[in-house]
Amino acid sequence: MNKKILFLGGGNYHPIEEMFVFREILKNINVDIIFTEDNNSLLKENIKNFDLIIFSKTDTTLTNEQSESLKEAIIGNPWGEFRTPKNFIGIHAASTTKNEWFTRMLGGAFLTHPKISTIKIYKERSRLTENFKNFEIEDELYLMEYFPPFNSLLYTYYEEFKIPLAWIKNYGLGKVFYCALGHTGKTFENKNVIKLIQNIVVTIMRVDK
Repeated sequence: MNKKILFLGGGNYHPIEEMFVFREILKNINVDIIFTEDNNSLLKENIKNFDLIIFSKTDTTLTNEQSESLKEAIIGNPWGEFRTPKNFIGIHAASTTKNEWFTRMLGGAFLTHPKISTIKIYKERSRLTENFKNFEIEDELYLMEYFPPFNSLLYTYYEEFKIPLAWIKNYGLGKVFYCALGHTGKTFENKNVIKLIQNIVVTIMRVDK
């Protein structure tokens, strides 16, 4: 039986339709993916049906009930209602979510960005990036407030400062991955970004290609 992914997206500037490219990215992995713009999909009675949450919503505010349900789901306490963790992937505008707990869990909060430009991307040494080369991509460079610890996977430089762009971390028993790239669906046509997303999904969901 395929594992199930909930993709929660939409909002200002980033229509969910642009993220339908994830169907193509994950087509050779044994998963089913459901897209929605409804934050209530994070409530316990709904989120329990999924194994992974991918979140790309823009400028959203989670209610206390939605936030607590998601928190419990990711932590995956063996004695709790979910028992096993629902792992989490945040894409680009996920870091604009107006919820203090959420941004700490994610590892960063959006502050601002310069104009869209060509960004030089460097990889950290990791088994998740071992088949990559450094690359360039046209995208928004998110400048953020960070909440480590996390293991950086991709980075760039802005005014001589090293800027993390993708990372992975533990949260309770769950795994959390965030990628700051992804202003449009075109980002996810880049072979390096595709490979990273595939590696992350296969690793944290323990599924086969």
